[in-house]
Amino acid sequence: MGFFEKLVALLSIPKILENLTCAIRTAQKSDPTQSDREIRVRAEVRFTDTEIAERNSNQKEQTSIQRSIRNAAWFASAAGITYAGISCNQWVEMKKQTVAANRAWISPFAANLAADPQIKRLQVEVLYLNVGKSPAQFLNWRAKIKVVPTPADGDLSKIKIVNSYCDDLMPNDKTGGVNYPGTSRSDAFLKEFPSDPPIFVDDNLVQGKTTPYIYGCVAYRTLNIVGRSGFCFLFSKRKPDGGPEGVTAQCPIGDRAE
Repeated sequence: MGFFEKLVALLSIPKILENLTCAIRTAQKSDPTQSDREIRVRAEVRFTDTEIAERNSNQKEQTSIQRSIRNAAWFASAAGITYAGISCNQWVEMKKQTVAANRAWISPFAANLAADPQIKRLQVEVLYLNVGKSPAQFLNWRAKIKVVPTPADGDLSKIKIVNSYCDDLMPNDKTGGVNYPGTSRSDAFLKEFPSDPPIFVDDNLVQGKTTPYIYGCVAYRTLNIVGRSGFCFLFSKRKPDGGPEGVTAQCPIGDRAE
């Protein structure tokens, strides 16, 4: 290429650049989404009737399996809870039986009627034993002596006595004593109760026209539980069958142990 041709080529470069710039601007003014527009294709999948039936059958089978698993889990849970409840009740019952077999049991078994030799004020001596296997602690006593007319036929069961002293009686944790198990009357303990308000010996009492009696309760602790023993004793001059005088009979109502 000669010098002249090279000069012409160099002079035409600005024109070429101008044309290229115009072309770029024209392209920018056109719709920018044309070149980047997404091509969307809608596809539809169709299943045959056999495939649909098989699919529905599988869904029903899966639902049935899940329901069976849920029911089995529920029954297993219910059975576990029931078994736990039964086991708990058995344990509680066994514990009660163990405590009952090894605890203390205070048993007031007899009473003597006496009177102060000076003022003839009635008092009662209650004999009692701990017939259990553990010590009884913090013994707390409450008792009352009363006198009622003796039934004409001497039937002491007609004397109605309500002993409610055990209802709210609690052990004396401060000054109550301790009573150890015993096996015979020689191991018995004695508790004295003076009449309060005072009851004095009179002719009616001496002749058997009136019948004195005592009722009460003792509360104590044993094996971390509270035990209570109610008692009631009637003092009669004679029995209905004409037996010896001075007998002691337990009350028809009022004896209890817990």
